[in-house]
Formats: sequence, C-alpha cells, structure tokens
Amino acid sequence: MPRSHPKLYNPARQNHDLALTKRIPLGMDRAVELMATAFNFPNHANWNRPDTEIGTRQSPNVNAGRIIGSRGGRVLQLGLRFAF
Repeated sequence: MPRSHPKLYNPARQNHDLALTKRIPLGMDRAVELMATAFNFPNHANWNRPDTEIGTRQSPNVNAGRIIGSRGGRVLQLGLRFAF
C-alpha cells in the first residue's frame, strides 16, 4: 500500500491585479474609454501542490515532496469603448 505525507503544503498563493481606465469626453453625450487590465501583474509564480505520495519501500516515489510546475503567468487585457 503506498504511503503519503498529509502535511505537505504549497507556498502561499499570491494574486495581484491592476486595472487602469481613461475616459476621454467627445462632446456632450459621447466619450471614448481606454482600458488596460493586468492579471497577476508582478508575474509572481504560484506553485502547484507538492506530491504527497511517498510510495512503498520497494518502489519509492522520487518526486515525493517536490513541487513540479507553476500556474498562471501574467495576462494583459486591453480595451477600447465608444460610449454614445
């Protein structure tokens, strides 16, 4: 029966987003809005969970306790809106 280590945790997840909007009026009832949004803007690595399976004595898991991979890099979104 494979053994596991239930107390292995990954580092804390950090998510910092930033949104900027600029509204440019074009007369009385019209405007242009420029938008920029950055998800995870500092591009901080959010690591996957560590492998908690230790394996058996005969065939131990060589990746036990290792964190392999990360999730979610920086994503940029640009937008333009014409309001009338």
